[in-house]
Amino acid sequence: MKKIALFICMACVALGMSAQTITGSSLITLKSAGVADKEVGFLLSTSFSNGWDNTWDATPAQAGGIYVYYQQGKYSMWASNEYSKNLALAFDANDNTAYTLKFSSFQGQTYKIKDLVANAEFEVNASTPDYEFTIDASLKNQSILDRFVINYEEPAPACTTVRNNLVVNRYYTICLPQAVASANGASFWDMSKRGEGVAYLEEAELPLVAGRPYIFQAEAEELCVTLSGDPVNGAGSFGALVGTFATMDQNDLDYEANYRSSDIYLLFNNELWKVNDQNDNSLAANRAYIVYNNFVVENPAPAPGRRVRAIPMANNVPTAVENINAAEAPAKTIIDGKMYIIRGEQMYDATGRMVK
Repeated sequence: MKKIALFICMACVALGMSAQTITGSSLITLKSAGVADKEVGFLLSTSFSNGWDNTWDATPAQAGGIYVYYQQGKYSMWASNEYSKNLALAFDANDNTAYTLKFSSFQGQTYKIKDLVANAEFEVNASTPDYEFTIDASLKNQSILDRFVINYEEPAPACTTVRNNLVVNRYYTICLPQAVASANGASFWDMSKRGEGVAYLEEAELPLVAGRPYIFQAEAEELCVTLSGDPVNGAGSFGALVGTFATMDQNDLDYEANYRSSDIYLLFNNELWKVNDQNDNSLAANRAYIVYNNFVVENPAPAPGRRVRAIPMANNVPTAVENINAAEAPAKTIIDGKMYIIRGEQMYDATGRMVK
């Protein structure tokens, strides 16, 4: 304990020389079971007066103890203006496997510690000052840098780019094997109803269901999503949309038309095109096709906060639907009953005036 007291005094002297005043300081020490005088601590501070310029104080850590591991450096004292998040708490193991973290001098502070090996998170305050843990025997006498994190925050889930080279404001189909918890770069739509010469789009809400097909309108050149849950085995259907996890060629589209006793349509250039009994049409994996007989002939009922749009059903047949680079080709869309033309990233009304 004399070593701890000496350490605290040295830390206070060093800070006094810097003309800084620390508040909210705490001491964390590491004790090996059955070994005396092996406690080494550092000072963790959450706020300063007089405007501290740095986020940490580079006081080198002593060997054989516990320390902050930051940018490949070991520090026995940590000084910060902010309540540090995801701060690595590392230690040097000795010839034992059982250890205790001892916390003191809280001054009203509470710290959250994440044990990444045990996958346990615990709060440390004056009421719960100790945490016991063990290490694998293979880790004896080694520096362990990735065991504990102070004030742990779950990292944001990775955003996965599932589509790129998109044209802003164009509609596309998508069908993913995992649920989509969040998305950047698109709005999502269901399709189940049609009118005379048009199919209606009704806005869908996140999260998106795994294996369920959707239409999305691009708001950026790439669609990045956060996937969640286990993958489903097969693509499903919803409304008039049927998803596919595999590439489909003309024979596959004709087969679906015969199997379902219905014309098959694909989305291209913001229009629906009949493609069965034609030539050289194709659909990439993780897309969706439209079964005409699955449409309900009905105008969507208005609902607060839910947008409804319409897209035309074309007569002519394109080739290689959804695989053609249509970046410069004009596309039609109907919003709130009005026709608009999309060329590139610009939208125009029926008179040719640009719509902002």
